[in-house]
Amino acid sequence: MSIKPDRTTIAVLVKITGSEPSTRFPNRIQIVHWEAAQLDKKSYAEIDSSLSFDLSLIPNTYRGELQELDFNRVLTAYLALRTGGSKTTS
Repeated sequence: MSIKPDRTTIAVLVKITGSEPSTRFPNRIQIVHWEAAQLDKKSYAEIDSSLSFDLSLIPNTYRGELQELDFNRVLTAYLALRTGGSKTTS
């Protein structure tokens, strides 16, 4: 998340799912350390789609925290997909 000087916020939220990559959702990034992130099962970050939303409408439902390795893998893949780069992680 980033907060601009005018106090507007840019955030990237990704859906966490237990479903592996598929034809419909090929860009699901495996969360390697899912147990440390306090997830219930092997999970993936789904980065195939993006939406604009009002952050103030998102409920604060903190679940856990990705390990740095997983966070960086998901963010790198997300940015590559959005800028036309190739996906290099799974």
